[in-house]
Amino acid sequence: MRTVILAALALCSVVLVVLPHAVIRPFAAQDPAQLQVALAVVRWAPSLSIAVLLAALPLAVAVWRGARPVWPRRVAVAFAMLPLAAAPLLTRFNVYERVFFHSIRTPGFIAASAAHLDARDMVLAVRSGALSRAYPVRAMTFHHIVNDVLGGAPIAVTYCSLCHTGAVWSRVVGGRTLTLHIGGINNQNMLMRDDETGTFWQQSTGLAVAGPLAGSSLRRVHSDELSFALWRDESPRGEVLAPVAADTAEYAPANWEEHMGQRASVVAPVGPFAARDLVFGITAGGADRAYLASSVRSSRVVLDHVGAVPVALLVATDGQSVRAFEAHAAGGDVELFADPQRPSTWIDATGAVWGFDGCTQPAGRCLQPLPVMRSYWFDWRGRHPSTSVWTPPR
Repeated sequence: MRTVILAALALCSVVLVVLPHAVIRPFAAQDPAQLQVALAVVRWAPSLSIAVLLAALPLAVAVWRGARPVWPRRVAVAFAMLPLAAAPLLTRFNVYERVFFHSIRTPGFIAASAAHLDARDMVLAVRSGALSRAYPVRAMTFHHIVNDVLGGAPIAVTYCSLCHTGAVWSRVVGGRTLTLHIGGINNQNMLMRDDETGTFWQQSTGLAVAGPLAGSSLRRVHSDELSFALWRDESPRGEVLAPVAADTAEYAPANWEEHMGQRASVVAPVGPFAARDLVFGITAGGADRAYLASSVRSSRVVLDHVGAVPVALLVATDGQSVRAFEAHAAGGDVELFADPQRPSTWIDATGAVWGFDGCTQPAGRCLQPLPVMRSYWFDWRGRHPSTSVWTPPR
């Protein structure tokens, strides 16, 4: 009986290590119930594995001493102790951060003028007052998370290359500052986990899906995804995330999007777009709406309504950078048209000239910016099941 119990405890140790990795893995569908079980195991496995080991030790000693025949039983005890002894270490091993990716906890920065980036490289841009910082997307596809403080505010700059989703979140929840790292994956979108509570957060939505803070949400901080050349023109004194010397060989190549777009495996419903078609997702007025990126980029301006909110999407002269604004100012809705004389400006019905920053030129009235989520269609559709889809006018 002692031998049977010892074998059962050894099997339990194996399950504590293997089960989370069997459920939480890339390019596999995570059933919500299975995911909750796996995440619970991740949270409690370090403590449980120690408890199982302590329970197994007296049994192992008893079987070892009373083994008859001696060597077969003692060999069996030795094999049983291998997973029991390894589990407390393996359950603490974060394969996502130790093997595949490295999040940043103490970032460094360099001046925009010193950054060696191609003009068309995309960056996640965040501004606080006069301070502007850019986080190169090609570096972010490896680091995934940068814990930073901008203008005194703790933020997490995040990017999930499997879903093409870049978002910046406040790290302050309930008065506590969290430190985020890569915690796993849920239907191809990164799960973040905080050191302070062990809560798991969905990267593309900021929602806590498991742990002590489950059901709460991170507050999104406004950011833009711009070409480096455009950001540098707007913020010549800005700062750029310094590359981590030990990791630069892992940064994505310039054509990383082409390779990612060829990955066929998806885990969410698709249609009317292809699974990895890039969309611009906007949430406003209690509604979600997706805009096929290729259709938006073929136009200099898109006018629409999301819920009851008038929306204008502006495409910069680089053809890559897109910003969205609530097209409403003092006096009513603002209808913008491409300026045929100046490709970097737009005009309204009164003849006023507007810039890509959403303000009249010279600076005067400004439109309220709206967050834009660049995402592959399958992820936007999966996270926003009630989304509508913009159809270009004919």
